[in-house]
Amino acid sequence: MKLFEGRRIADEILTRLKKEIKEKKLKPKLAVILVGEDEASKIYIRLKKEATERIGAEFELFKYDTGVSEGKIISKINELNKDNSTSGIIVQLPLPFKFDRDKIIGAICPRKDVDGFHEENRQLFTEGRQRFEPVLPSAILMATKDAYQPVISAQAGIQKSVVSNKKKRLDPRLREDDKLKGKKAVALVNSDIFGEILKIVLEKEGIDFKYKLQKVCLISGVDEELKGADIVITVCGCPNLVRGEMIKKGAVLIDAGIFRAENGKVVGDVDRASVENIADYLTPVPGGIGPLVIALLLKNIYLAAKNHLTELRINTDFTDAVKNAYEFGAYKDLIHKELSYEVIGILYEVYNELGYGHNEKYYQRAAAYKLQQKNLKFKEQLYAPVMFQNKKIGSYYLDFLIADKIILELKKGDRFYKKDIEQTFAYLKIHNIKLGLLARFTNHGVKVRRIVNITE
Repeated sequence: MKLFEGRRIADEILTRLKKEIKEKKLKPKLAVILVGEDEASKIYIRLKKEATERIGAEFELFKYDTGVSEGKIISKINELNKDNSTSGIIVQLPLPFKFDRDKIIGAICPRKDVDGFHEENRQLFTEGRQRFEPVLPSAILMATKDAYQPVISAQAGIQKSVVSNKKKRLDPRLREDDKLKGKKAVALVNSDIFGEILKIVLEKEGIDFKYKLQKVCLISGVDEELKGADIVITVCGCPNLVRGEMIKKGAVLIDAGIFRAENGKVVGDVDRASVENIADYLTPVPGGIGPLVIALLLKNIYLAAKNHLTELRINTDFTDAVKNAYEFGAYKDLIHKELSYEVIGILYEVYNELGYGHNEKYYQRAAAYKLQQKNLKFKEQLYAPVMFQNKKIGSYYLDFLIADKIILELKKGDRFYKKDIEQTFAYLKIHNIKLGLLARFTNHGVKVRRIVNITE
């Protein structure tokens, strides 16, 4: 039976993060909210604190007993949302049953939700536009891929694909993505939120997945599913929950449970001795999934701190630009002023979240998503004849018409081309639109240029 080397991979990630934080002079800070006395949660929090301090980041714990009100927890989250020194916030799960988990998780600012459990972040992940990788599901996926193809890159935190050359197909022994397709996976979990995110992550890989919510340390109703599963995942904190007679020969066991026994020994959900000669692969506890989860969480903390620094710089630049524009009259007579600055604000939000380096289509999709969130009426992919010197010479598509008032064209790169300006102007003229904006996504931020501004 092969064992997953989670600690080794985690150490590589943490070493790299420490170097990046020092070089970029960042000051990441993780705030953790713990409610109750769950032993597994206490273990994880201690390990998170140690790893956070190891990479040069700050750690702050807010601990409450089970009698605390939901309102008090949400009030603390709102306070942390506003605190610029706090890069990321997590609520340690599971919460006691009386609390509304979705409501509490939903109170976290999505940009600080480093666990990736907020509804907005789950939606972004589904669309392939995630701010952060959801840490525990990502660690489980990495281990699952390692079971079928053990080539893990800690530098990227993802599985490598190995290509022999352009003329040959991928070596079939290294096609872990193909090997995952159609595999049957069953997960025993202690949180619906986690189960749903794990479902998204694994089904993207073509895995036939289902999960069972375990509120007590007793398996019932899934015996046949476990026996027929190629992959068994367990995240419950129940020792000996999964035993050898419950699984099929050659099964892959992903044990992400954690429990401290009376003798002080930390164990997982899988009875290792009984599965030794039946399973092909196991993530051991301790030293398997746990260290990798913490390393990926701290990777998200690093990204949150880095993005926040960029956001502060961009917002400062934008505020100064607006102030100067009013002072020196650059936009003194700009029509649709309130709407235009709302649109420009959306573009800055897109850049803050995505940064530089994506193609134009990616920025367009992100802008459309933001416009929908703001309930702004818009049309996409507007056909326009290309006209130069009153001659029609082809066709062109403009990105957005917003509220029937503003044409918005998005570009990537450090400069506009003459044709972009002339084509946008041609559409404005034909359709009697009085304000046109062109935005460039550059490695220095978002730059917006007014193409035309026709006042009455």
